[in-house]
Amino acid sequence: MKISKGFTLYMVMVCLILLGAASAWSQTNFSVKIYAEDGSGWKDSVYIGKNTAATDPVGWPVSGDSLNPTLVETELPPLPPPGPNQAPDARLLDPTGLSGVPTYGQGVRVDIRNLVNDGQKHIYRMSFRRGDPDGSAITLSWPSGLGAIGGGGFYMTDGFGGFLFPPVDMSSSTSFTHATFNGLSGSFVDIVVGDGSMMRTFTNEEIATAADLKGKVGKYQKRKAISVDFEINLTAPVGGADLFYIEFDKIVEGTVSFPGDTNGHLTINISALKKYTLTIPAPPLDPGQLVVVNGNGNKGKVMKGKYYFTIGGAKGAKVAFTTKNEYLRQPMPNINNIGDELYLQSANLGVGLADQIGLNAKGKPIIHHISLPKWKDVTKTLYKFKNVTILQDGPAYCLDTIKSKANIKMLKSLGPDKTIRAKDSGIMGNKLIGECIALKFNIAASAKDKTPSQGFGELILSIPGHAYNGKTVNQISVEADSALACTGALLGGYNVVTLALLLDSINTEFSGPFDTLGFGAPAFGKPLGGTVATGIKPVALSNIFVGSGAVFAPAAPADFSSLYDVPKAFTLSQNYPNPFNPTTTIEFTIPDDAFVTLKVYNMLGQEVATLAEREEFSAGENSVELDGAKLATGVYYYRIVVNDGQFQEVRKMVLMK
Repeated sequence: MKISKGFTLYMVMVCLILLGAASAWSQTNFSVKIYAEDGSGWKDSVYIGKNTAATDPVGWPVSGDSLNPTLVETELPPLPPPGPNQAPDARLLDPTGLSGVPTYGQGVRVDIRNLVNDGQKHIYRMSFRRGDPDGSAITLSWPSGLGAIGGGGFYMTDGFGGFLFPPVDMSSSTSFTHATFNGLSGSFVDIVVGDGSMMRTFTNEEIATAADLKGKVGKYQKRKAISVDFEINLTAPVGGADLFYIEFDKIVEGTVSFPGDTNGHLTINISALKKYTLTIPAPPLDPGQLVVVNGNGNKGKVMKGKYYFTIGGAKGAKVAFTTKNEYLRQPMPNINNIGDELYLQSANLGVGLADQIGLNAKGKPIIHHISLPKWKDVTKTLYKFKNVTILQDGPAYCLDTIKSKANIKMLKSLGPDKTIRAKDSGIMGNKLIGECIALKFNIAASAKDKTPSQGFGELILSIPGHAYNGKTVNQISVEADSALACTGALLGGYNVVTLALLLDSINTEFSGPFDTLGFGAPAFGKPLGGTVATGIKPVALSNIFVGSGAVFAPAAPADFSSLYDVPKAFTLSQNYPNPFNPTTTIEFTIPDDAFVTLKVYNMLGQEVATLAEREEFSAGENSVELDGAKLATGVYYYRIVVNDGQFQEVRKMVLMK
């Protein structure tokens, strides 16, 4: 039999490309029975599957045919004519004819596709029709355990991109009711079978602008509780109560309820205060009535406070309450958490080529590479704020020229404000740099278990006729590095501009709202548990990728304590690099959130730069950058003052132009 009837041309060609591929990955034959029934007693079924013995439809649609009698694949007779007496029927459709080519057959009962590897994708179009014109719903059902076969991805879709219903994960359910069935015309669903790995990617812009809860771009979120959930159980005193007072040591939002109250007192909402005086509507609370306070306090510390009851104007004594079910809530991490953790796992996000690619006219080696040795070098390269936000999203070009001068040296970082092709040009940012870094980040995040599934780098581009069709993400990344380094011709007439757009599409394919599976608790065997982002969609539902079928071992565990342990003392580190020209980074650590002043002085004690003026910084490691472009060569001193004198220190640095 041939590929499913009614596919768009694009989907048909995707299947053909996959069927003609070759792989050394494991191959698992399978077949699954799909049932269809309605409320009138009509029932029918079809089989779908993959098998290494299935005929490869080479030559379709002119001469090829994938029917294999050994696998019980047979053409079905034509559909009955439309009308009130049409016969009930469920079948798997053959493809519609291409331009000038007739349709082959009318469908099959058994559709077994050629199996090449477990990552390949196939789409089976299941059609169903019945005699009644009343439009009754059709219920489709299938066996459990589909997540263990066929690449692990089974999804029932409407064939219209989710217009009628969102994709149904067939591995986590065993039935679906198609409510939009039309009895006379019939209807269909597409069953997509392929790699079920959930993927997650991040765009250049998402990485560049990621910030902590204080809005600081480039900063990871501290693993420090920010609020507390709690429950307090109290009982009304002897004599009952017509007023209830409670005070907390932090602002609280929540409810006060009266479980089992025979007098019908309703739940009372409390919001945005520390102290609450609640009048109980008549009748008063009965003696011994349970009073339950559930809420959230706005600080990440255990809840403390006092309460009393009043009856008839007689106020009881204030008593300290005790809590139960208390839970300290961690903040939501951000993309910078993943970035910093990747570097602790020895990720390398450098772009371009680190090797010498030639000599200039003076015989000096030419190296076009941005090494990005630390995560802060990544964030410095992707983001800059100079009255406006500047990102690496401008015209794409390779690293041969910066500000009209030939670039021949390896760079540690290159901010978007410095990627200026011609001197005095106002056009900033280089999209090829941004997309290359984002692609390296996404490959590393998948490989190091920072996203739900490994294997993003091994995904295969599957766009028929595309210059990079059949290439893996890793191979495309290598090509992009060469393009950024100004070496080699690109495939299919591609240039740096169109390549940057391709990388953008790849980085966007699995992007979406940011959430996490883990932050703080052990995950993937790591001692302190890394930040793990949630997946966006499986490979099987990608429009441009198919899986490789490869199986991966868990990434090596890492200890993130150096990142998240709050320092116990103040420190001011030596700037780096030192000597510097023209920029350098100054790092300091503080044990608690604090107000910091950081200034630079010349040899005469004159202030030449203010890097922070009573600016609030978070507990942990912090850094600021000094741009000495307008300073003269010489020795300078930088001085830090924390909380107006709680800590202060001075260090020396050298600017050498």
